[in-house]
Amino acid sequence: MPSVLVIDLRKVDADAVTLDVMRALFQSAESQKSKRFERVVLAYRGSPKFYLDGPFYEQLGKEFGEQNPVYTIRTFPQNVRKLDGTAAYETWTGGMLGVLSKQMEDVNQFAKDWFIADLATKTGDR
Repeated sequence: MPSVLVIDLRKVDADAVTLDVMRALFQSAESQKSKRFERVVLAYRGSPKFYLDGPFYEQLGKEFGEQNPVYTIRTFPQNVRKLDGTAAYETWTGGMLGVLSKQMEDVNQFAKDWFIADLATKTGDR
C-alpha cells in the first residue's frame, strides 16, 4: 500500500543504544519528509509492533535538525499507537520534573516494546 510505510528493524548492533535507533528513525523521517503517508508501521523482524500517524512522521522529518532533540525524543512515545489505534503511551501533564521523568520512562519502555525485549530473547541475533 503506497500510503503505508513499514520500518522494519532487521538487525540492531550489540553496541547500539536506544538513542541510536531513535536517531535512525528520525533520519528516516527526514529523508521521507516530502512524501505523504497515512501511517508508518514500526516492526521488528517482520512483526508489526506499533504505528505512527503519517502527519506526525512528516512533522518529525521536517523538524529534524531544527527542533530540540531532547524534546523530540521525550515527546515521541505519546504519538505512538498500538496496532488497534489506541495510544501506546500516556500524554503526561503536571510539574516539569515529574513529566520529564515519566516521558523518559516511556522512551525506555517504547524501545523495550519495539525491539529490546526481542533482542534479549534471541541469542546470537544482534
